[in-house]
Amino acid sequence: MEPIDWNYISANRVWRQNLMKELLNTGEEIETPKLKMWRDIHDDSVSLESYWYTFLSPKFRRPALLAFRITVFSALPLMLISREVAHKFPMFRVLCLYGIAYSQETVGEQICMLCTVFQMCLWTVLWGTLMYVFNVLEHDVAWWCAVFFGTFFVGLFGEVRCKRLSIMMILVIMEVQRAQPFANGPYLPIYVARDICLSVTFSFAQALLPPFTMSKRVDDAMAGAWRHMGVMMRNCVKGCWTENPLEAAAALSKTSSEPIQAMFTVLPPQLNMVRYEPWESPLRWQLRNERIKVMGGIMPMLHALAVVVKTIHSLDLKRKESDRVRNPSVDIVRGRLEETLEPYLQAVEETLRGLGHALNPKDVVKKVPLDDPACDDVRSAICH
Repeated sequence: MEPIDWNYISANRVWRQNLMKELLNTGEEIETPKLKMWRDIHDDSVSLESYWYTFLSPKFRRPALLAFRITVFSALPLMLISREVAHKFPMFRVLCLYGIAYSQETVGEQICMLCTVFQMCLWTVLWGTLMYVFNVLEHDVAWWCAVFFGTFFVGLFGEVRCKRLSIMMILVIMEVQRAQPFANGPYLPIYVARDICLSVTFSFAQALLPPFTMSKRVDDAMAGAWRHMGVMMRNCVKGCWTENPLEAAAALSKTSSEPIQAMFTVLPPQLNMVRYEPWESPLRWQLRNERIKVMGGIMPMLHALAVVVKTIHSLDLKRKESDRVRNPSVDIVRGRLEETLEPYLQAVEETLRGLGHALNPKDVVKKVPLDDPACDDVRSAICH
């Protein structure tokens, strides 16, 4: 589906408004603006160029690369290991399954998963050893009681990251011990934990080829939020000051803060994963956390700005319908402010864009234009 040519529609509307004025003044009709046809509007087929752009887009390349990493560096090696030396691994049937399940996209998520799995393996060894020490495998009633009370005991812990995996491994290790009662003797829990550590090692290897960092994802999301604030402010001003109703409607439709709200939903868990990346210092993590708090304090003002702009626009439409006489002084003030308002909005966007790319306070002072002269121009235009 082709995009709508809003510029043509706006120009056509202005042409219709000026047509009668020119006919009354000069008697000459203005030439109608020509509509640009880029392709046949009745053709709904997809070209090969569209597939090529889709193939090169980041939204396709990144999931494809992630699937390739998991398949080549995690799934296939574990399948070959489980096939060739199955007699050495009690968990050979699910080595590949664990490798795929524990694979993450970014380095921070993968290190977090690595720590979680190591905790789970320690609990697996401890619980499996207790089953042998108390000879639970020889008594069905004791075995079922261990299943119930073991999962209940682990469930009593609070917000522990490995709680669900530990509950799962209680059942897994007990079923493996029941299915192979004479295999490896009391060392079977250690071998099971070794197999799981082998799977998560391959999962960690795939996360490094090539590495994607959670810190970059968080910084990009925060930079996008700062840019959206600047665009939102520009659209609010345009919705108030523009004379073209189509431009005003298009600008007011872009004053929503939903992208920033979505960022507040996704960013805190991602920011937690940044702690696990070894090259990120606690200071940089704290600076990111403070930025999120600052944006949270700005959000009520942005909501109020959007509501006020929409209210002013609706009242202005009602005033234009009831009052046909224009005040010349209003046009003078409007023209004087419009000359300085555009540079001011450009300076605000540049400042917000710079805040999105500079995290260190020293970089903020050097790179972000905080003292743009456009602010003084707007202030003087308002005062005079």
